[in-house]
Amino acid sequence: MAKKISLVLLALILSATALGVRISHPEVGLSHALGSAQSSVVIFKNGNDVLVGDKVMYESLDLDNTPVLGVISSLEENSVSANNGSTTEVISREALKGEVLFIIPFLGSIIGFVGL
Repeated sequence: MAKKISLVLLALILSATALGVRISHPEVGLSHALGSAQSSVVIFKNGNDVLVGDKVMYESLDLDNTPVLGVISSLEENSVSANNGSTTEVISREALKGEVLFIIPFLGSIIGFVGL
């Protein structure tokens, strides 16, 4: 039974990865009802096709604090403005990792403690 469950989980993970779903642990960014961005793990859809108001993961210009969980505040042809709760950064569309699908609270704290 455990082997079957493991195989099903593996198949789901591989399917999600093939569809562009990714997982990341943000260094900084928006907080949510259950804590800060640093205490969470984010599941997002890979890509840079976003709209104003979308929650996104992106690579910050500050390389010490990246990736970042933010929300799109404005769009330009080759760049976007993303608000991370404390500042607004203008970044290239290539710096966008993707649109947030789910936030898993507290798991990021465990990952940070372990050192991943």
